[in-house]
Amino acid sequence: MSLIPPSLAWNVQIEVTSKCIRACSNCTRMSSIRSVDAVMTPEQFRTACRNLSDFPSQAPPAKYCREPRCIGMIGGEPTIHPQFEELTRIFKEEVPEHKYRGLWTGLPTAKWDKVKEGLRADYGYINHNIHTPPSYHSPILVASGELLPDKEAREKWTNECWLNHIWSPIVTPDGVYFCEVAATIDKLFNLGVALPDEPGWWRDPIETFADQIEACCKRCGVAMPLPGRFDNECMDDISPQNLLDLEALQGHTCCLRNMQVFEPAGYDPKKYLNGWAPAKYIGRQ
Repeated sequence: MSLIPPSLAWNVQIEVTSKCIRACSNCTRMSSIRSVDAVMTPEQFRTACRNLSDFPSQAPPAKYCREPRCIGMIGGEPTIHPQFEELTRIFKEEVPEHKYRGLWTGLPTAKWDKVKEGLRADYGYINHNIHTPPSYHSPILVASGELLPDKEAREKWTNECWLNHIWSPIVTPDGVYFCEVAATIDKLFNLGVALPDEPGWWRDPIETFADQIEACCKRCGVAMPLPGRFDNECMDDISPQNLLDLEALQGHTCCLRNMQVFEPAGYDPKKYLNGWAPAKYIGRQ
């Protein structure tokens, strides 16, 4: 098994803002600790949609997940983008088929009930997730490179990363990534590995993203068996070197909040395998 390219994913996300109404533990976007909110302009969003418009209909069968394909609008909380209505209009222009337009939102129930019918008219797939406990997020910032310094041992887990296999590449205001979390890691640590948003980028082989894989995956804990944390704890798990590096960058790329250090010494993946099901993060303990 190996990492899959964007063309084999079931959806590609477009991050229109990193600002969020929540502060979930171990958020894949790390919205609550990013020091500057990313906001995509309507022009950037149109380009992202246009360059992905043929993805849902022309990509080969998704390797691990559902059909039909879709292009998703995500945040943070995308509905609080100051030009959300304009972005929706652009989305409908560039991706005319209703079933190919997706929206990922965490709107509170009271707000959701007021707008859901209108949103359903505009979006064929809606993921409405209010992160109500028991909802768990696995550690993002517990670095696999610290847990398993041996590159060969570490790459076994990286190549089998569940998130890469069932989740999403992403377009951000900075560029494109083979993985949503790689975009987060790049932004937090100022690694500079975004690729340009160009026509047909989603068709590129996984080798095109080698610099992202090398720079980001060793700082990431998603692929590793680790204990999760309730979303509403408002705390992030982190490994020692990642914490030191973020502390050095604090005020530039991040604003640290409650951090629980996970000590990598003596880490054994087998210790956490029993019951480890990070893809089933809702409704389990």
